[in-house]
Amino acid sequence: MSSNCAACGDLIRDLYYMECSQCTKRFDLICVNVSKAIYDEYAARQKNNRLCPSCTSALPRGDNTTTPARGLLAIHDTDTYTRESDNVNTSRGSKPRTTKPKIGEDKPPNTDLMELIAELRYLRQEVKEVKQQNTDIKQQVSTISETLSQTLNEHSQQLRNAELEICSLKNTVDQLQQKLATQQQVGMRKSLEISGVAETNGENLSHILITASKKIGVELSESDIDEIARIGPKSAKSPNNSPKNQTPRPIVAKLTRKLKRDELIKSAKTRRLTSEHLVDGQITPVFFNERLTKENRQLFREARARTKDYEFRYCWVRNGGIFVRKADGKPAIRIFDFVALDQRVGPSKHPENTEHAIP
Repeated sequence: MSSNCAACGDLIRDLYYMECSQCTKRFDLICVNVSKAIYDEYAARQKNNRLCPSCTSALPRGDNTTTPARGLLAIHDTDTYTRESDNVNTSRGSKPRTTKPKIGEDKPPNTDLMELIAELRYLRQEVKEVKQQNTDIKQQVSTISETLSQTLNEHSQQLRNAELEICSLKNTVDQLQQKLATQQQVGMRKSLEISGVAETNGENLSHILITASKKIGVELSESDIDEIARIGPKSAKSPNNSPKNQTPRPIVAKLTRKLKRDELIKSAKTRRLTSEHLVDGQITPVFFNERLTKENRQLFREARARTKDYEFRYCWVRNGGIFVRKADGKPAIRIFDFVALDQRVGPSKHPENTEHAIP
């Protein structure tokens, strides 16, 4: 166990020391003026029976062998001085004073070194604080990064959900529009369209329809006609009061029975009908067709143009549906929209004239 020298106060770091057998104070070998070689030659009895100067001076006076002049520590035995010097005074002062400063002696302070140490301590504290700040910043950045990542993931999921919802809504709108167009076409199942009849002032459209029906062999009366009128914008008049556009507006008639309409259309296909005896003026061909919605009329017009371009032999309308056939013996193809027309017939060769009005 380490302890301090009772004489100089320095720490005794090894086993080379002398201990007073009475007060148990310890002294290093320099202070008792004993070399390590002599210490090694001491017997255990000699080492354990030594007294320090204080304990020696407290002994009863007898001879001068116990005075401090004989040595810093005295051996409490008859052969005390067998290995020590006969004249202790000759060895007094031989102790190296350069290695052991006096007790209480102040060393001159090194101001620059102290300032440097203080500065290093301050710098060390600052570095520690900076490290702590960096740790806090890293934690904050990590928290912000996790929050941003979570927010981005939530927004991405919301966008995906919105895209899916938009796609679903588009499909729903397309279905509703298709359903609406179908219902509109169903609503026209009793109507027919008559084209090729010139317009005249004060014309009687019911009389024209009844007369035309008789010419193709179908009996029609006023009670069979629910509504009849020309559709489309009226043609502009020239200075001589004749239409500039030679193509007259079609006549649309809604009958009270679908069977009567189908009979008229079927008979008109088997017999050639003209405007003779219907209206005055130039004789022109007259056609009876099913009435179509605006979208289906545009689709039918484009289908007829493409069947000519791609050498399809037939293109017709039946019960509001548009059909094409490549040649005799080939199956009929139903055309629902422009996409089906592109796929089943072919893309338009004149895209500048194509009107894709169907949504």
